[in-house]
Amino acid sequence: MSKAITAALVAAATSTVAATIRDVAISGAVVRADAATNLASGAIEKAVAMPSVQDAIASVRAEPIAWYRSQALWGGLLALAPSLVIFAGQRLGFEITDGEAAEIVSQVTAIAGAILALHGRVTTTRPIAGTAAAAKVLET
Repeated sequence: MSKAITAALVAAATSTVAATIRDVAISGAVVRADAATNLASGAIEKAVAMPSVQDAIASVRAEPIAWYRSQALWGGLLALAPSLVIFAGQRLGFEITDGEAAEIVSQVTAIAGAILALHGRVTTTRPIAGTAAAAKVLET
């Protein structure tokens, strides 16, 4: 089960709230403003108590991870590494040619890094510690 807040999850929660309000309307009961507020609060509490909503909330409130455990960060560094090595080597006076073997290694490393970065970004459920996102999680 996905821990993301998706359109389907929002629709299910909204449907739960709407069903509660519809049931009261069908019963023909006259509802005062304060009772209506309590009714809406109860419906929202019911929706928030849904297991899928609880999973999504838990994933958002997950403890932040250390920066060095971020797959997205390591993937980005891995993708950048071949260019940095060639650039630094040339600046330090090493003769680095653009031979086929070096080109293949460079391309494969860059592609692997990009894939790792994308995978890390798409699958992440926790922010990196010390970031604004982590601060927001810790406030809640």
